[in-house]
Amino acid sequence: MKKVKLKTIILALILISGCSSKTAVRPPSEESLKVKGLIEIVSNLNKAYVTKDNKSFMLYISTSASIHEDFKERIKRDFDTYEKISLNLTPRWARVREDSYQLSVHWEGKWHDPTGKEIRDLGNGLFTFKEEDGLKIIRIGGDSPFGISGE
Repeated sequence: MKKVKLKTIILALILISGCSSKTAVRPPSEESLKVKGLIEIVSNLNKAYVTKDNKSFMLYISTSASIHEDFKERIKRDFDTYEKISLNLTPRWARVREDSYQLSVHWEGKWHDPTGKEIRDLGNGLFTFKEEDGLKIIRIGGDSPFGISGE
């Protein structure tokens, strides 16, 4: 009986001492914060697109890149052509480089014109960002969910 009590006391001491150690919580890395920012931008871009808010949409497009004017025209055409837009952008993976950031995005969308005709499409795009008064899109490779009316 004394052996059982002794074993129980030793086991309790081991458990108590094991639970008393402090767990160090590391702050998120700079890279993970950047990726979180990219995902937030894509979410805001998605909201601006489906609500047809051209001004908010263009806030996330680089003004120094050649894509700016092209995007302006393509997005305006989408907003003028389609009465209702629904789009779901899902981030897949991110790559952080010294001078740029990339976010792979899977997307599914529906575009409804005034006659009731619906266009459904899906694809995978690669959004490339650069620091320019915040993170801005400088390029979309692969399948772009924007500018559907021009295709």
